[in-house]
This record gives sequence, C-alpha cells and structure tokens, in this order.
Amino acid sequence: MHVVVVEDHDALRDITATVLREEGYFVTDLAYAEDVDGIVDGSPIDIIVIDLNLPGEDGISLAKRLRKAHPLVGIIMMTARDSAKDMAIGYDSGADVYLVKPILPETLLSVIGSLQRRLHSTIEGQSAKLNQAENLLVGPKGDATLQEAETKLLTACMRAANCELEYGQVAKIFGMDEVGYNKKNLEVRIVRLRKKLKEVTAGKVNICSVRLKGYKLTKPLKIY
Repeated sequence: MHVVVVEDHDALRDITATVLREEGYFVTDLAYAEDVDGIVDGSPIDIIVIDLNLPGEDGISLAKRLRKAHPLVGIIMMTARDSAKDMAIGYDSGADVYLVKPILPETLLSVIGSLQRRLHSTIEGQSAKLNQAENLLVGPKGDATLQEAETKLLTACMRAANCELEYGQVAKIFGMDEVGYNKKNLEVRIVRLRKKLKEVTAGKVNICSVRLKGYKLTKPLKIY
C-alpha cells in the first residue's frame, strides 16, 4: 500500500511518515503539491494525505486534480479549518475523509485502515485484473496472455487522466513513430487487445475510440 503524505510543516510531515512506515506502509513524503505529479507518473498512489494549506498549489486544487485523473485514489485531507463550510469545500474537492488538526496517530491509522478496506472492496468488484510481471489479464471468463506492449498500454491508460491516451502516445507504446504512425496498423493492434478484453471480461471492459484524440479504457483494472 503506497501512501503519499503532502505536508509543508517539516516536523509534522516527518512524524506522520514515520508513524505510517512503522505500520508497514510504503510512504512518500512531500512538501509541495507540485511534487506529486512526478510520483503519480512513476508509482501508483493508493492513498494520499494532503494538508489543505500548502505553499503554491493548495490542497483543494491538488485533490480536485487527483480525483479527476485518478478516481480510485483514496484522499485524506488534514487541516486546522473546522468550519462546516471548509469541510464541505474539502469533500466537494474529492476528499474521502476530512480530518481537523491536531490529529492523533491512532486516529490517522484507523482512518487509513478503513479507507484501505473500502478501496480494496471497490477494486475487488472490478471486472478484470492485470498482472504486469506475467503480462496476464485475468477476468471472470478466464485468462489472456498479453504482449508486453499491451500490458504497458493498459497500465498507461490506468495512470492517465480519465484513462485516455492520445493516438501518438499509443503508437509510441507499440513501437511506432509517435508522429508518422500508420493509423490502420495502430487500429489492428487495438482490435487484437479489444478481443482479449472482451473474452476475459465478457465485454465489461473495452478500449473505445475517442474521436480526433485517441483511445480510452472504459473501466479501471486492478493492477498487481
């Protein structure tokens, strides 16, 4: 379970990260919202703990971006603001939990554990799982062996905003020129992947075309 802590107060950030690490979580601690982008691109985030009053981009803006681009991320917002209006703004931004400082370590651990179980239940209800190491797609109708590029494509879709990729991005994953790719050859590769998705998920997960843009994964997969 990868937990990211975004808190500009050095001492509080260190204490929070230490408490989580001692409980066995893989933790990345950051001082700025802008630094989260590099983490998302490299290692999928399961839960993110965000301080509302961050320098630069604030916690509300960060939560909105993350919720839109990564709907399965668990978002916990921490702040000293305790008014009903501030709490409403926090939840409207996409937060799953809004905690008012000071927060006891036991409380934070309990909240993360509860959110983790809820997220796990949501993921388990999905129609298919992607085993990256084995290039294997597993679903209710069986398994399908994927080409390495197909695994990379599905993973990239899961990490992209709205699970969408542009034509050039897809072409690059398939080893084609990002600009001068052959549209028909690209579609052939997509059709093959669609067939595997249909067979394994009984048509519940697909890659659809997005007009004049690229392709979109219609439903999230569990990556493991």
